[in-house]
Amino acid sequence: MPQLEVHDFAPQLIWLAIVFIGLYLVMSWRVLPRIATVLGERRDKIEGDLADAEQFKRDAEKALADYEEKLAEAKSRAQAIIKANHDAVAAEIEARQSELAAELAKQASAAADQIDKAKTEAMSHIREVASDTAGAIVEKLIGGTARPEQVQAAVAAAAEKH
Repeated sequence: MPQLEVHDFAPQLIWLAIVFIGLYLVMSWRVLPRIATVLGERRDKIEGDLADAEQFKRDAEKALADYEEKLAEAKSRAQAIIKANHDAVAAEIEARQSELAAELAKQASAAADQIDKAKTEAMSHIREVASDTAGAIVEKLIGGTARPEQVQAAVAAAAEKH
């Protein structure tokens, strides 16, 4: 192997130094500035993306807070509407119950008046019925007829006693 021969070591070392210095100069003047530029651009892009993400996060949190606030407002408005409708229905039910109670009271009063009227009419006919019944009883008991004036007078006397 030619690399391991001792008399070839010096030229190999010189060429190694020349190539190393050349590569170092090319790398430091051309490649490293480009790499630094790319790394800087990437760092700036990442920082910008992080700033954008932070801004989006703040916007999302604000939108969520606005949403929750509007949802709470909508819920309270809905509750108010439900309560108003409930109160309106309760008032309507109460009014209808009042109307129904008044109508029932009116019908009860009319029925009581009819009962009183029928009772009065029945009471007015009771003396007639009692007189007819008493006349029929007298006729059966004595076998003869009694005069209607006498039967009516006897019934009237009996009614006054009781």
